[in-house]
Amino acid sequence: MYGTTLSPRGDRVATASADKTIKIWSALDGACLLTLVGHEKGCSDVCWSACGRYVASASGAFYTLVPIRPRSRGE
Repeated sequence: MYGTTLSPRGDRVATASADKTIKIWSALDGACLLTLVGHEKGCSDVCWSACGRYVASASGAFYTLVPIRPRSRGE
């Protein structure tokens, strides 16, 4: 794991990892809530937007902005 950051509300943690994933965790119980894939290389850092609806991730010289959407009741 290369980067970690706490969400603005303090209820979620985002992590950047060498396995090319960004993971969103519950800060309350440690459960993995979401795994984001798509980087071609390991992810070096991650940060939350001020509103807590997006995370930005870095992989090498590339940056990606990803919306974090709550699951609907049917999912």
